[in-house]
Amino acid sequence: MHQKYLLFLSCVVLAITSDLEAANHIKGQILDSHSNDPIIGANIIVVNTNDGAASDVNGYFDIRTDHHYPVILNISHIAYENAAITITFDTSLVIQLHATSVMGKSIVITGERSSIGSDVSTAVELIKIEQIENLGARDIGDVLRPLSSVAIRATNSGKQHISIRGSNANEVAVFLDGLRLNDTNTGVADLSAIDLNDMEQVEVVKGGSSTLFGQGAFGGILNLTSQLPDSNRASYTRAIGETDAIDQDLAYGGSARLGRFAIGGNYSGKSRRYDGNSIYTSMFQTGALAGYLPWGNLSLKRYKLEKYLEMNTGMVAQSDAMDLEQVRYSGSIFNSPDWEFFAGRREWNWVDRFFTNLERDLDENTTNVRVAHKIVNRFMNSTLQYDYEEQNFASIDTYTTSASDSTFNNHNDLGRYNHGFAAVLRIDTDGKSTGISKIRWEVSLRADKSETTHLGRFSSFMNDDLVEAVYESETVDITRSTTVFNRKFGVRLEGSTSNFYYSFFVNQGHNRRPPSLNDLALWANALASDNVSPDAPIKVEALSTTDIGAEIIMQPPGYEDGQLELIFGGNIFVNEFANKIAYRYSDRLPPVPLNTPSTQISGYELSAGVNGLDRHLNAQVGFQRLKVDDPRVYPNKPEYRISSQVELQFPWIVVGYDYYKDGPQFVLVNGLLSSETIERESSNVNILLRWKLWKTRMSLGYTIRNIFKDEPSVHADAVSQSGQPFEYYETHRRILTFRVRI
Repeated sequence: MHQKYLLFLSCVVLAITSDLEAANHIKGQILDSHSNDPIIGANIIVVNTNDGAASDVNGYFDIRTDHHYPVILNISHIAYENAAITITFDTSLVIQLHATSVMGKSIVITGERSSIGSDVSTAVELIKIEQIENLGARDIGDVLRPLSSVAIRATNSGKQHISIRGSNANEVAVFLDGLRLNDTNTGVADLSAIDLNDMEQVEVVKGGSSTLFGQGAFGGILNLTSQLPDSNRASYTRAIGETDAIDQDLAYGGSARLGRFAIGGNYSGKSRRYDGNSIYTSMFQTGALAGYLPWGNLSLKRYKLEKYLEMNTGMVAQSDAMDLEQVRYSGSIFNSPDWEFFAGRREWNWVDRFFTNLERDLDENTTNVRVAHKIVNRFMNSTLQYDYEEQNFASIDTYTTSASDSTFNNHNDLGRYNHGFAAVLRIDTDGKSTGISKIRWEVSLRADKSETTHLGRFSSFMNDDLVEAVYESETVDITRSTTVFNRKFGVRLEGSTSNFYYSFFVNQGHNRRPPSLNDLALWANALASDNVSPDAPIKVEALSTTDIGAEIIMQPPGYEDGQLELIFGGNIFVNEFANKIAYRYSDRLPPVPLNTPSTQISGYELSAGVNGLDRHLNAQVGFQRLKVDDPRVYPNKPEYRISSQVELQFPWIVVGYDYYKDGPQFVLVNGLLSSETIERESSNVNILLRWKLWKTRMSLGYTIRNIFKDEPSVHADAVSQSGQPFEYYETHRRILTFRVRI
């Protein structure tokens, strides 16, 4: 593995050193922030030099300068507010300017475009670090719960799983700085393994058929970006639960920069009582090195997690250990800009003794390598990508039936090796009719070829007082190859007037994915137990999607910029599945995966928002309606979801309120739908005081979760005052948070 990293780094260094003596090359396009129309005649000047250019009839500019990076660009135009940006390497920019006479948001600069911005248009939610702090969020689940299209399900063992638009958790791909966090075993990502104190921003991509994020993301993408060191700073955060002294957070870290290089790290820990009784502790450590070089940015980062669940008896029922390592380069290669190289490794160990009838010991390691190149000119915006993923998974599972007369031991060693090729093409054309400023035609294609190996040993021991003990054993050795093709087509329209902007998109996609390694292991176990036929193996799952979305931003007549801005949005989606894998449960564990010939999830989303009082007031409300035709395949999905947020923000204080309600949902218990449905709701308030003393910024926050619910009863039997089982995220909690930044 280390040889692969050395080879990769050697190739990067060899390629980028060829640019050492080249002149710095900066190019891009200047656009209106609302209409996205090109701005003609904008002046772009490199500060402290005579180098510069003016944007042409299509808004493009091209500058070559001998001035060493980083350089500062000043952009000016008589009809727009001036802008100044810092460039650290050769790149293609898209700079959106805010008009002086019409409404507009803050300047948006896109240098290193994320994979989300390079894929086919779809609905995306973006949450920045400042918004995270204003919410009083301490876990990633707190950040995502207010979104109408997202549902977070937490277990009593502390794990948190995400669903987008009614998807199952193993259909949402979760990435941290480009490295997939979904475990090889189940395909599910545990959000409790994410350190929120290290986050820079959170992106949620709704809908399946993504191209640049690999195969299998039927439900959507959760893309997390952590902080990289770029300056001299230090931080300290302390949170203490008023309703439960165990409910605590501690985090500290810092970074230092010398010239073009910076180094930094963070340490944080948290403790919770997720079931009202046991203590769940998580410890995070991160370290990073970043180089802001004339020809590109190079970063190396390591992330380490240790967490465990301790029962009130002192027994450790679960323990997790995860290590992430990654290296990334983005910039120019051989004078060609917009290249990205990424290599990452994930190791995970999990020991589970939480359930009385199941013991599990899991070890996995995953390696990802990705090479991408973006081609941007005045006619098209395209991305080409190659990625490789290697997954290895070993497990020892021991199941005991409810009667305790049978024991099943499963030993599995599985591996999957996947090569993926992806291409996205986006062509912009001018609108030919009044009110349409741009039409973007989009197409994406992806091909994956994978090989899966499985060596398993399955044994059972039956002990009955009336008969002699029986022991049986069987071994499987299977290799299977799979090739899948995915495609997506879309069109996006944009238009505007002096106080009105709109965008509209529609796309259709077709996506396929092979069974997860866990499904293959479960099926092989069922085959060894004669619970399935060898002539009916589990098949490749398929998804066809249709997604239509629109957004309108308007400033009512008579209001100046910042006084009042109204935002409306909506989406309609239909997801049709073929051969969707569901599970058959029985007393003879483990469950058996089976293909469902066809099933469907459809629904719509509506949203409305307002910005006013010179942008001191922000309010939004969202609604999602779901229709699931088979709750056994997609259990625990609410029929509807309502969410709302109101935030009043001034330099010294932020007051926020958020609310969500999940409508009726069917609960699946051991493969059977419960005859009763459940509903969930939560109301939360956060008050944040902020002040600055010289170069030190400080804040004090007071957060009340579930303000209309009774204070929880935390004791040995883990039952709330209402008599229902204790659920951490649905109980009344009060937390005090103090934060210092230098």
